[in-house]
Amino acid sequence: MRRILFYIAAAGLLSGCTQATRESELNPNLGVENPAAISALQMRDQKNHPVTEQIWTDAKSLGAVKAPEFGLKDTDGVAVSVKSLTSGNRPLLIFFIERQCPCCLGAKYFVDKFVDLYGDKISVVGIINANHEQALLWKKGTKPRFRIIEDPYQKAIQLYKAERGVYTALIKPDGTIYKAYPGYDIKMLQEISSKLAEFANVPAKEYVSPAAPKVTTSGCTFPEPEKENSK
Repeated sequence: MRRILFYIAAAGLLSGCTQATRESELNPNLGVENPAAISALQMRDQKNHPVTEQIWTDAKSLGAVKAPEFGLKDTDGVAVSVKSLTSGNRPLLIFFIERQCPCCLGAKYFVDKFVDLYGDKISVVGIINANHEQALLWKKGTKPRFRIIEDPYQKAIQLYKAERGVYTALIKPDGTIYKAYPGYDIKMLQEISSKLAEFANVPAKEYVSPAAPKVTTSGCTFPEPEKENSK
């Protein structure tokens, strides 16, 4: 009953999202815990974002290459890097978030599940095109089970060729990219789960989610990045 009531409350705040969900594979309400915080970010209306052949081609170009390093900080002000996140023989999953994308809200729900399955045997982070205040709002609104990394000038986002939100990159403990995913569906989620377990050298756990999309879908396009010296 609590979850049903929450969806009803969120419907009035995520303008355009709930109604548009009928035409989309993603339900933004799945990832929202605090509708007021999310409303302050002025979410876009939700639309379906199919993954095109060009997007797949760009993502495939990253496979088996050294993961680009980035010098960014999380919402606690702690510096993070690929090297630090893969320490202790941990594979790393990077989830790219467009701060005003309702699709990313729904996708966050499924990313959380990897943490539930494998805990500290893996690293999971969300990289968001947001300044500190915006990133804190997104974190407050979604309460993710993973760290949020601030990328207001889209440095890492561009290095990983993440054209849209919901894009993910799976990195092996040795720092090489296994695969980049420009969108997701239930089969991709299951593949990521299996590979995370393989790279972490732990037993694979079944990834089950009736709510996961069956058709490959992506998120909203990242806007043009701000110039670092523009303010």
